[in-house]
Amino acid sequence: MKRILLVISSVLLIACGQEEKQPLPDLPKIDAPTSLVGAYSGRLPAENAKAHQIQLELDSLGNAILTERILRDSLEIFTDTLTYRDSSGVLSFHFKESSRELRFKKTGDLQYVFLNPTGEPFLDVDSNTYLLFRILKTGGK
Repeated sequence: MKRILLVISSVLLIACGQEEKQPLPDLPKIDAPTSLVGAYSGRLPAENAKAHQIQLELDSLGNAILTERILRDSLEIFTDTLTYRDSSGVLSFHFKESSRELRFKKTGDLQYVFLNPTGEPFLDVDSNTYLLFRILKTGGK
């Protein structure tokens, strides 16, 4: 009896494995937003820290809210108000309370690379860039 069950289950497994695979349907095209207004997420160099992640929320008046999450021995969260401008595909963020500046160069419809002070992509120890991504929300906003 056990042999019969083993044979039947083997036949069923083989039959299921040979099922013809259907191609995946085409996904609808997503139009990249033309406005800078919206949410962004990325990472920055983690100076004296294990990780440094950021979230930005840009408005239509050139203002942004930055939330930084820095992991040291514990997680530290900071929020700042910035101003921003786009000049030839380079987003520059200026802190209102200090001379600190963040600059990102557009590398795709929804992606920016963090720039070092000389205007080149900032690389980590593995020669990877620090990226900022546009977060698309339901309803295209």
